[in-house]
Amino acid sequence: MYARITEDGTQRNYYRYFTSVNNGRFLPGLNSVFTDDFINGTTYNVKVDRGIDRTLPDSLLFKNYSYFAKGNHITVKVCQIDKGTFDFWQTLEYASQNLGNPFAAPTNVKCNITGGYG
Repeated sequence: MYARITEDGTQRNYYRYFTSVNNGRFLPGLNSVFTDDFINGTTYNVKVDRGIDRTLPDSLLFKNYSYFAKGNHITVKVCQIDKGTFDFWQTLEYASQNLGNPFAAPTNVKCNITGGYG
């Protein structure tokens, strides 16, 4: 599925998106956070991946990942977040995708809580 988004160019923004299928729970995408670094002040088309439930082992099977079925009712929720929240989710998603990869660079998950770690 693709969406057309017009982004406000007056400030730097950070976002996280979720999708809901057939009025189900809102679930974040595999890479659910993004900035407006390359899209600031423009209108653009973007592929929207289906959200995943990271607690279910089959949610990351690539035969199922990302796709919606014909006839699904899809709702997309885009949330503007602050930089600390963006840094946390971006590093957490990066680390979880590289789990077990011997060639991946180690990642420290950034904390958005003052005095917190991980």
